[in-house]
Formats: sequence, structure tokens, C-alpha cells
Amino acid sequence: MSCKMHNIGILGGGQLAMMMTEAAKKMGHVVYVLDPTPKCPASFVGAIQTVGSFRNKQDIFDFITNTNINVLTYDIESVNVDALIEIIDVSQLKLEIHPNPHILKMIQNKWTQNWFYREFGLPIPRFESIDIWRPHFENGIVLKTRYGGYDGKGVWVIDSEEKFNKITGESGLPLDQFYAEEKVMIQ
Repeated sequence: MSCKMHNIGILGGGQLAMMMTEAAKKMGHVVYVLDPTPKCPASFVGAIQTVGSFRNKQDIFDFITNTNINVLTYDIESVNVDALIEIIDVSQLKLEIHPNPHILKMIQNKWTQNWFYREFGLPIPRFESIDIWRPHFENGIVLKTRYGGYDGKGVWVIDSEEKFNKITGESGLPLDQFYAEEKVMIQ
């Protein structure tokens, strides 16, 4: 069975890009990464790195144009999704982007993501917007940021008004950038 060879572009050159590069190279693909850190992890396993920001629209467009990639993906959720949407919606570039940037845009906002899950009947903890401290749920609350949270970042188990005020105050974010989720008791 033969496989069509691709020039694969990855926005972000971290651990996930490193693993994708190793697998893609075994299949004969050429891998390019856009990452702001010189000598990012993916470059150590054979990815050809362009040093630049995956959050900067011009860097992304230059990366795509200068590498002649035909498939693009990302190893980090915080890429400039609006630039990717513009590429697929407006651009004449013949480029596959996986996963779809419209899905990524929804996933970047955890509040919107929860509403999507609820709408399709997926089991998720109860959640609600937050404007002041109050004991929201009987098991306690998990305070979350709507954007930028991952691997525990942007997530706090809250059990008091004092802790709530400290976290929201120190964050520098307006309260509408947080939401409360029910603390789920796992048995």
C-alpha cells in the first residue's frame, strides 16, 4: 500500500510536534514547524524549523508560503485561529488544515465548548457564569478561565470567598472571563 507524500506544516514545535515529526518522517513525509523558540523539540527529530510566532498572522502566512506545505496542523491550542480561518475561508491557497480551525475556535473558549457539549447531550459537570462569589454547587466549585486554560492552568478548586477574591484579583482578568463548574466527586 502506498501513501501520498506530503509537506506537513505544524504550528508549534513542542512535544506533540516532536512525536508527530517522528511518525511522519517514518512514512516519508517532510515536516516543517513554526515555533518562537530556536531549536524547539521537533527540530531535534528532523523537523525543519522556522523561528516565528504561531500567534502572529504574518508569521503564519509567511511560513505557509515559504515552505510549500500542503497539510497544516498545530501542536498547541493557542495558535492564531482567526488567521487559520482566513486561510481556509478567504485564501486561494490549496492547503488542508486539520483539525478544522472552526472547531479549534470553539475549543479555545471553554465556556463555548461546554455549551456545545451540553447541546449535544454529552455528560459534563454543571456550569454557570460567575459575577460574584457564592457557593454555586453542593460539592464545591472549580473556577475556570474561559481562555488559555490547559493541563491545570486556569483551573482552581475554590472553597471560600477569600480564595475566590485572591485568584480573580491576582489574575488581572475581568470576572466575565471566568466561569464556575461543579466539582465532580469521583468514586
